[in-house]
Amino acid sequence: DQPAVIKKVLVLFPSEGWSAPSHRAVYNGMKAVFDKSPRQDVIMMGDILDVSFATKETEQQRLADFFRSKYEREKIDVVIPVTRTPLEFILRYQNIMFPGIPIVFCFFQQAQNHKW
Repeated sequence: DQPAVIKKVLVLFPSEGWSAPSHRAVYNGMKAVFDKSPRQDVIMMGDILDVSFATKETEQQRLADFFRSKYEREKIDVVIPVTRTPLEFILRYQNIMFPGIPIVFCFFQQAQNHKW
């Protein structure tokens, strides 16, 4: 047996962050799946990407720079934006924030939340 390969996953939520039960459910669901993986260890990190205050281009660039500096030493393997707002921001500033790191989009319909 070879030692487990450790992968780091960054899940980015919109401004509601953990206050939205659906966001907690999404994160916990991902974690449950990754925890069952026999082939590798996954370290999940969650953060809030609140773009609501960054209305000007310079503010958006500063926010992108902030996330780059916050996570550049973490060696992130994949970024998962939850909902459209973080996705659009990351795609616009991916070369600044997470250059060369794959982006996997996670979306859910609000009407489906009652089934969780």
